[in-house]
Amino acid sequence: MRAYVDWLSSGHIRDVIESGAQSATLVRLDKSEDGMHRAEVRYVFGSRNAFEAYEAGPAVALREDGIRLFGPQSEHTVGFRRTLGGVVSVLP
Repeated sequence: MRAYVDWLSSGHIRDVIESGAQSATLVRLDKSEDGMHRAEVRYVFGSRNAFEAYEAGPAVALREDGIRLFGPQSEHTVGFRRTLGGVVSVLP
């Protein structure tokens, strides 16, 4: 888990922002009841079109890099899950 969080914070998140995201938040979640460590990255894109352009272009190589480093054949296997949504409100 530490290697994954280090990879995210030492360049991957910046790469996603440079490729179209407006901002990102990385959260290391408390250990779950099943003892698993988890992290969440929430990226904000300016529009669904901006996200789709990112997905069709830069995301391909960035995703391949993550799978190479943390996929099933790697030393540091990490499970990935993606969810999509839209901001409903932002409170101060």
